[in-house]
Amino acid sequence: MTFGGFRSEESSLLHKVVVTKYCSRGVMPDTRPGMTFDDEGVCSACNAYEKRKLIDWESGHKEFEQLCDKYRGCNGNGGTCQAE
Repeated sequence: MTFGGFRSEESSLLHKVVVTKYCSRGVMPDTRPGMTFDDEGVCSACNAYEKRKLIDWESGHKEFEQLCDKYRGCNGNGGTCQAE
């Protein structure tokens, strides 16, 4: 059977609608590669952003400074360790 110049199997494929899911907190679509959503519909990017609040940044900075201090001036010319 034809419908509008297409066979019925082809026309049913033309009418399939793809619904894009978006994060319930942000604007990330599920079409982004690797994007996952939790049970509340929050995307992995939003969850990762929230976890940043739990990091003790000051402690990490002190640890990095101690590591740099360990190697400052080791090349004999009094130069400092530089990290960018």
